[in-house]
Formats: sequence, structure tokens, C-alpha cells
Amino acid sequence: MSPSGAEWLAVAAPLLGTIANFASQVVLARFGRFRSLLMALVAAAALGAAAVMMLIGAYWFAARPALLDGAGIAISALIAYGGAALMLFALVNLGETSLRIQMIERLMASRDGLSAPDLLAALPETNLIGDRIRRMTVQNQVRLTNGRLYPKLSLLSAAAFCVGLLKRLLYGPRG
Repeated sequence: MSPSGAEWLAVAAPLLGTIANFASQVVLARFGRFRSLLMALVAAAALGAAAVMMLIGAYWFAARPALLDGAGIAISALIAYGGAALMLFALVNLGETSLRIQMIERLMASRDGLSAPDLLAALPETNLIGDRIRRMTVQNQVRLTNGRLYPKLSLLSAAAFCVGLLKRLLYGPRG
């Protein structure tokens, strides 16, 4: 038995809520008057959840499910949306907080490479930076040539590239 039109509302609710969340992140991060990116992300997640609830409400109105069936579908849709919203949050947060991602982004932005001291100067103060440089060199994520660090093609550089694209989409030219 295939789902009815009303049941497709419930099935599509987590996906459409995630799309609303992502679109809201872009609009709120670029044009919103939030004090921080975190506030914009939380607001976007709330807007996505509201979209899910509206679609579930439309499903309830159209399909008139039994109470427990409808509640189970609503809870399932919210759990699925919650997982997707958490994934979006983690992806953006990764780009903002991961030290190695930030280091690779700085190296990718410099055509002439950076010396370890220059890279240290370009990043927030932390005791872990020297350890991260050594780890990235050992793990073949950067190469050291004539005292300069250069990014190498790796999963980390691909992640840094993708996060950079997402940040440019969210922040625009100011990112």
C-alpha cells in the first residue's frame, strides 16, 4: 500500500524542515542582526522545527490518524529532523572551531605557503598549535619545504575546502 498525499506530508516533513533550516541559516547569518553565529543557527533550527510541526499539523488535519499513530509519526519526524539539524549545526561549528581546519584554510589561502611562526601568528593563541602542525606533517596532510608549510591533497584539505564553501555561502564576502 503506497502512502496517501497526506502521509507524504509526514514523510517529507524532516527533509523539508532541514531545507528550511539550511535556508534560514544562510539568510539569518548573512542578513540577521544576531550577536553571534550561534544565535543565528539556533534560530534557524527553531524555524526548521516549526516547519516540521506545520507539516505534521497539515498531515493530522488531512489524514485524521488515530491518536497514537499520529503521535508516533510526529515524534518520528521530529527525531529525524533533530538529527539532521544537529548534523547541520555540527558541520558549521566544525568550520568555526576545528583548529586543523582553520590551519589548512590559512595555508590554502596563501599561495606562497606560511612558515610555522607565521601560521602560529595567524591563529588564536593555544598550546596545541605546535602539536597540530607536527601531527598534520606526520599524517601527510601538509608538507614542509624550505621552512614553509603547504597543504597536501587529503581528506582534511577536502573538508577544509567544503567548510570554506559553506562559510562563504553563510557569511558572504565578509567570511
